[in-house]
Amino acid sequence: MPAWEAAQLIVGLLIPPLLAIHVIGTRLVHAIYGTDDTYTYELLVIWVFQPASGLQQAAVLAVAWLHGCIGLHFWLRLKSWYAQWVPFAYAGALLVPVIGLLGFVAGGRGVAQAGPGRRLARGRGGADRLPGPGRRRAPLRHRTLVP
Repeated sequence: MPAWEAAQLIVGLLIPPLLAIHVIGTRLVHAIYGTDDTYTYELLVIWVFQPASGLQQAAVLAVAWLHGCIGLHFWLRLKSWYAQWVPFAYAGALLVPVIGLLGFVAGGRGVAQAGPGRRLARGRGGADRLPGPGRRRAPLRHRTLVP
């Protein structure tokens, strides 16, 4: 097996467990604790209550993006037009996730600066149901790779 194929296989196998953490941390916690898992709530959890979760989200983005880029490159390399477009493809492959992560950081910093106060708890549909201080730890324990 070529090294590129092994790399794509390894990063591809990392995607489901990393995504499972995200699904458990949003959908399952919503079902069990009744939290409103809005984008604001997710940023609050990732940037204020549990910063390690943000690293997991960045890791799943990088792993999934790398997996897709490897697959696209080794598929498109067989096309006659691809050789002249490789510099643009590399630029896009680097810029898209970096810009996405910069937006994630900007949103997270905005939520962290506002803090988990009243003005943050208002979303488009009304108040987000954030767990109270006594119940905050229970939903968060479902969001980590290692308990």
